[in-house]
Amino acid sequence: MACPEAVLAKDEALPTVTLGVLAFRDLDATTSQWSGVADYLQAALPDRRVRLLALHLDDLSARAERGELDFILTQPEHYVLLRPRHGLAAIATLTSSAGGRPVNRLGGVIVARAGRQDLDTAADLRGKTIAATHQNALGGYRVQQWTLRQAGIELPDDVRRLEFTGQPQDLVVDAVLAGRVDAGFVRTGLLESLIASGRLAPADIKVVNSRIVPGFPQLLSTDLYPEWPFSALRHVPDDLIKDVTLALLQLAADHPAATRAGIAGFAPPADYTPIESMMLQLRAHPGRLDHMNLRDFRDKYANELAMGLAAALAVLLFVILILHRSRHSLAAALHQRSSLLNCLGEGVYGVDPQGRCTFINPKALEMLGLTQEETIGANPHALFHSRHQDGSSYPVTQCPVSRTLIDGQRRDGEEWFLRKDGTGFPVQFSATPIQTGRRRRGVVVSFRDITEDRKADELIRIAAIAFETQEAIAVTNADSRILRVNQAFTDITGYSAEEVIGKSPSILKSGMHDEHFYAAMWEALREYGHWHGEIWNRRKNGQLFPEWLTISAVTGEFGRITHYVASFVDITQRKEAEEQIQFLALYDPLTHLPNRRLLQERLEKALSACQRRGNHAGLLFIDLDNFKTLNDSMGHDVGDLLLRQVAKRLTDAVRATDTVSRLGGDEFVILLEDLSSDLHEAIGQIEQVGRKMLDDLATPYEFGTLRHHCTASIGAIPFRDQGSTVENLLKAADMAMYKAKAAGRNALCFFDPKMQIEVEQRAVLERELREAVHAGQFVLAYQPQVDLAGRIRGAEALIRWRHPTRGLVAPGEFIGIAEDTRLILEIGQWIIEEACRQLVAWQVDPETAELTIAVNVSPLQFRDERFVDRVAAALAASGAPPSRLKLEITESLLLEDIEHAAGRMDHLKRELGIGLSLDDFGTGYSSLSYLKRLPLDQVKIDRSFVNDIGSNPNDAAITEAIIGLGRTFGFEVLAEGVETADQWKVLIALGCEGYQGYLFGRPEPIANFPLGRPRDKAA
Repeated sequence: MACPEAVLAKDEALPTVTLGVLAFRDLDATTSQWSGVADYLQAALPDRRVRLLALHLDDLSARAERGELDFILTQPEHYVLLRPRHGLAAIATLTSSAGGRPVNRLGGVIVARAGRQDLDTAADLRGKTIAATHQNALGGYRVQQWTLRQAGIELPDDVRRLEFTGQPQDLVVDAVLAGRVDAGFVRTGLLESLIASGRLAPADIKVVNSRIVPGFPQLLSTDLYPEWPFSALRHVPDDLIKDVTLALLQLAADHPAATRAGIAGFAPPADYTPIESMMLQLRAHPGRLDHMNLRDFRDKYANELAMGLAAALAVLLFVILILHRSRHSLAAALHQRSSLLNCLGEGVYGVDPQGRCTFINPKALEMLGLTQEETIGANPHALFHSRHQDGSSYPVTQCPVSRTLIDGQRRDGEEWFLRKDGTGFPVQFSATPIQTGRRRRGVVVSFRDITEDRKADELIRIAAIAFETQEAIAVTNADSRILRVNQAFTDITGYSAEEVIGKSPSILKSGMHDEHFYAAMWEALREYGHWHGEIWNRRKNGQLFPEWLTISAVTGEFGRITHYVASFVDITQRKEAEEQIQFLALYDPLTHLPNRRLLQERLEKALSACQRRGNHAGLLFIDLDNFKTLNDSMGHDVGDLLLRQVAKRLTDAVRATDTVSRLGGDEFVILLEDLSSDLHEAIGQIEQVGRKMLDDLATPYEFGTLRHHCTASIGAIPFRDQGSTVENLLKAADMAMYKAKAAGRNALCFFDPKMQIEVEQRAVLERELREAVHAGQFVLAYQPQVDLAGRIRGAEALIRWRHPTRGLVAPGEFIGIAEDTRLILEIGQWIIEEACRQLVAWQVDPETAELTIAVNVSPLQFRDERFVDRVAAALAASGAPPSRLKLEITESLLLEDIEHAAGRMDHLKRELGIGLSLDDFGTGYSSLSYLKRLPLDQVKIDRSFVNDIGSNPNDAAITEAIIGLGRTFGFEVLAEGVETADQWKVLIALGCEGYQGYLFGRPEPIANFPLGRPRDKAA
């Protein structure tokens, strides 16, 4: 059948969205009625082409079957039928208008003539005559049929006559008033419509089984059920469903589309489960084969089967009489009826009193995957009903079919059946007892697979997903009167829907925005159709809050604005987070002082102000002395407490206009502004503040029972010059601070330009040193070490830097930089490898084969985790004898971690066989306790004791004591820095065994080394 079609003038290339609408009147009238809604959806879907089809019921079902529809608007009974087949999901429910208020539920009315005293309740209709429009009319027959059934009346069996008048429903009322029937069934709203049009007087009618439901304004005799559903098919994408849903929910009652359709809009989708349950109980799936049951079969083919059924019943009665009390009697009787069940779309099976299957129809076998032979005579519960959905056992005593066998009560519900392959599926079932007199003969069970029903329920895209989001939504009319709000609106503002509907959004005004703000908002809405931005509003409790608001204007015909849709979110937490982020970006989270970034901004402003005003400003760079020791010994918690107290003392020591900042760690910088224009006076002001800070910071700190003393080193610089930069000022103050530390700490030093020169020279030297490492610019010089007779026993390898322009550079100029930059690790390893290669070269000459080479080891190098492995690798790669390699370790290295140092030295001595020497002994904190724990081969007396050994008794006494320790602990003692024969003679007299110094030879390249020849310097 051809169907009227409405398609908006859109680009044919756009994807098409097809809406099918059920037509109860002629197709053209239905198309005209709903074309306004289609136009409205087209405006909401500018990137798609909306197509409207008005269809009769069968054509609508067929097109849904072929996948030609995207959305369907149909009556609830039809929706329930289509849902499991095509995966329909209701996204909105139609809202009608009654008594000036929106209504999205419908019911039925049982109407009789006024004065019928015998008709008050539904039960009074037994044996009466009744008129209705059609047996498939939900509000005009089905709901009344269900109400009468609850009262014990089955239609049409328990009434004298049931007459179907056809449409319109006015014919039913006419039949009642004319006295042709006792009562009539009509849909809610019809009587009010007839009364309003003057076609019916209220005094002429009476409502049977009258009911009052709060909030429902129409006459009613039955339960209420949801209005028509607007549904999406399963293939429709979620984003399209969301757009359509939101558009439907925003359709107001006064919109031209709603007025033309005669509706009040749409509401979030209702629950249509009660309608489906009612239809199943009533066997009322109209005309659909897969929902037919015995009663449907009888109703549809009553004339054709009347005689056949009569004959079949006669045969059944005869057989039952013959097989009375036989346990096979029920099976024989049901077998005669099985031919009538084979065509049903539901599964049907029967059981005898012993619980054995007596018959089963093909549909049931198809769903269960079983055969007739496997089922007949078997226990259905054990065969396909023995487990719950979760896999747990299902006792037969709990089975509803078994319970119906026992008590004879009819049971309906949902269960879990098992297929032959072990998979399960949900079913909706009905278990009906079969009795002869008082004797129960068995149970007939009908069931249908509701898998698709459940899937459809899971896939329902209700409008709450679109409307009930975390964003608050309010819909107003063109006059800015609120029509709808969602739950998020209530949660955020505190106002319920009842409190705001009909009012202006101005009830939320905070008073923080002036009229110009709102005027600009409305101007943007009029010009562009939307506005978004941050705004402050007021909750019901008076609390102000910030929100991010988006307002969109909805236009109708001729571009006229009909509604506004406002959505907003509470951004209180976001604002707090932004403020926290802003705080963290500019302030130190521990002390709440300005950080480096904010200090730099204020420094830049101070530089500009100094240039404008001609006055000076000052910068103080403060570093706490020995702060690392406190952190390591007392923990970081105590360290943090100290930093907070330092921050407070520094803040108290300056003016409110000055800036105290923390750069990180224990470094603070203070900016003093508005100092004198005279440089000397400005320096005096800075020094006064700095001295006060030194005194304040040196005052003991209290941490509970802990008392701690802490001093600071301060570098200072005044500035006003136009050429100064923030970076240069901070660098200069930092250098001055290090000068204060070098001066003994707890001191204040001003920046001297010479410091900058030293820093720049150091930077150049560091860069050249890195190049030297990669270019191999280092060489070793060897200084002899001799015994009592002056015979050479070995040498100390000393590094020299052969600079490309400066010539040989002594180690004192670059070793410190190498330590600071960790280049010493690479340089130190090269020295060890070079010494090993020289030892190998000496092995081929008997004169040098027994010589040793001593190598100084940096503390940083010794503490490196890879040090031992790298020494072992150098020995293995060169093949040098380990016993000829001697590593010299400074005494200061032992102070930090004696246990770790002793363990590493023991590994070098015992596992690698390397000799160990303690350098500069006596200059630090020499301790007998660690001397006896270390595997030393040699101790070197520092040159500071050798210089005046002939004239200073103390030096001689210390040297003698060291020599005595050597004898006691069994290690060799070697004096370094021996430059004169007199010094040598004194050392010999004291019992020293080894010597090194200019007296025996200067450090020379290996080509100039005197090898093993004795040198008579004492003669």
